[in-house]
Amino acid sequence: MRRSDVVFMYAPSTPDLYDAYGCGVVLWGSGPEAAATAREHGVRFQGSIWFLTAWGDKLAENPELLRSVCVDIEGNPIEVPWLTDHKQKLPNYWGCTTGPYYRDYCKQRALEAVRGGVAGLHIDDHAGTAACASYAGGCFCQHCIEGFRAYLKANYGAADLADVGVADVDTFDYAQYVKQYATTRQEYIDRRFSIPLFIPFIAFEIQGEASLVADIRVACEEAVGHSLSLSANTCLPGPVQLGDYQHLDTLCGETNLGAAEGRPSDISHFAYRVADGLRRPLASTASGWDWAWIAANNKPGLVKTWVAESYAFGHRLMAPHHQWCYTTEKGTHWWDCRTEDFAPLYRWVTEHRDLFDGFETAGGVVLVFNSPAYFRGQDRSEEAAGWLASHSVQYRCVVAGGDWVDERLDREALLGADKVVVGSRECLDADQEATLDAVEQAGKLVTWTGPESAAALLPYAVEVTPSENVWALVRANPLTGEVAVHLLNRGYDLGADGVTPISDVRVSIDRSLLGGRAFAIATAYAVPAPEREPVSPSQDGDRVSFRLPRLDLWSIVVLRP
Repeated sequence: MRRSDVVFMYAPSTPDLYDAYGCGVVLWGSGPEAAATAREHGVRFQGSIWFLTAWGDKLAENPELLRSVCVDIEGNPIEVPWLTDHKQKLPNYWGCTTGPYYRDYCKQRALEAVRGGVAGLHIDDHAGTAACASYAGGCFCQHCIEGFRAYLKANYGAADLADVGVADVDTFDYAQYVKQYATTRQEYIDRRFSIPLFIPFIAFEIQGEASLVADIRVACEEAVGHSLSLSANTCLPGPVQLGDYQHLDTLCGETNLGAAEGRPSDISHFAYRVADGLRRPLASTASGWDWAWIAANNKPGLVKTWVAESYAFGHRLMAPHHQWCYTTEKGTHWWDCRTEDFAPLYRWVTEHRDLFDGFETAGGVVLVFNSPAYFRGQDRSEEAAGWLASHSVQYRCVVAGGDWVDERLDREALLGADKVVVGSRECLDADQEATLDAVEQAGKLVTWTGPESAAALLPYAVEVTPSENVWALVRANPLTGEVAVHLLNRGYDLGADGVTPISDVRVSIDRSLLGGRAFAIATAYAVPAPEREPVSPSQDGDRVSFRLPRLDLWSIVVLRP
């Protein structure tokens, strides 16, 4: 996927929208007719399935499917909480991706979805039972009990198991084990992190769903006779979503954009940085409750700030032509934006691909996303990311793995950074701890305890005046030598539903961030205006500076050698 691609979540109500937006990809598609229409418009179209549920009507008709749902510690089936308003013959119970029958059901649905000439497959709710187990109180079905017993036997020694209260792994029953700590679903949810085997249980469930994703990819590619692109609804930065990313070409999912705050979020961009750390493109959308707030308050202008942010960070917010909304009061409902509000913005990106494709984050500061600590609520990297971005500190993200996230810190790469920021050193294995020790010994480690920690990052490579409500993001193209400086206006006015223009924006960049080069030519683009304006960069010692007379929603200043 190109950085300049415009992505639709769903096929549009009318194919004219493909051309209006410059759409190049549909990730969450369905049906051979829709696929054929997309191809006629030059659009790559993926089929889609989900692991979430077989729906209540099918559960009522198929006893085997009904026996393949997630159950809680009391033996009760678990209903998907955001599908309670979809009334069917039975509640919409969570399907268990550990059970062989449901796994085969998902595989068959995937094979059906890739028929008809689609370019790939998208899997919604790909975490399956792992998601249910991580926060919803599942799953204690017989398949999970037996599977977890085998997992413990294969991965842990007798002494380690004895330390957590497992005397005989051959007769071990996780449900009985949990009842020492909790006897109801709510008690289990509340106390889960205090249960010694909770994390290994999640790792077991994630191993199962990841193997299902891998099996589905192999089966589908064998069925169609060629390779397919694969994406999944990865709600970054949640670590439960990262157990199968190696099998995915694209991350595609909901991100909490904090719409109810009535302003652009300082931390929502962190999902894009984590995607960078995983070396995967992200096609994002807002959460269902974000879209519900937008629909209820009619604030397309706030959404425009989300679009600008996504492309400025090297990814993309899927075009909001038809968006799923959810609240507990209204249940599922939809918001369809006005084409004239968004098509010019997206179309502009496709008409200026040379400003996006091939550009990468430039930054000497590295932020460590400690995934195992984050899952346990012990990592402050997201907080640090919000401060860094809002002060235009150019940073890259790396992922510290653990549990089920198969990433490891690269010692050589971190020692080559100017500074390395960590929000937590908890839960890391010995090798990654040793890497951070080496970084600390080199005088480059900054442990984030709050804004006061940022003093260790001075002087900043990028200085912006005025600093309030302006984010600067520097992206470099190693092939052309060009540098694109994205300037985002964060001064959103809720009442006016738009940003307040900012006059006389001045940017100064340390040349070390630019490969030490001097730049004689610069061009300013005010997105989505058709005009471009020359800018005169100045060289002052070790810094390159330029001035922008006015910043509206989003400008890109391209520096050329």
